[in-house]
Amino acid sequence: HTRFRNVTGVQTCALPILAGESRAAARIEALEFRAATCPAVRAVLDELQRRCIGRALADPAPGGPRDWAREFALPTEKLGRLLHVEDALHSAVAAALK
Repeated sequence: HTRFRNVTGVQTCALPILAGESRAAARIEALEFRAATCPAVRAVLDELQRRCIGRALADPAPGGPRDWAREFALPTEKLGRLLHVEDALHSAVAAALK
């Protein structure tokens, strides 16, 4: 059984999940970010989509905004956008765990 969650804000994160033995054991089946953003942040979003598939809801994303900024060599000005990405992802996970 798959559920679909949306979180609105600067970034929108759609998070269908796979039911597991419990919601906490559920894994991410697909992840979609909808955002009007620059190509540099879009590259981070695309990579996060790829990396999050199959991860447990309890640990949805590898690293955090500072890690992503460093890995993609983004300027400090982009950190705020990445914080919004993290917030959207965590909000979607929190909603899925309810």
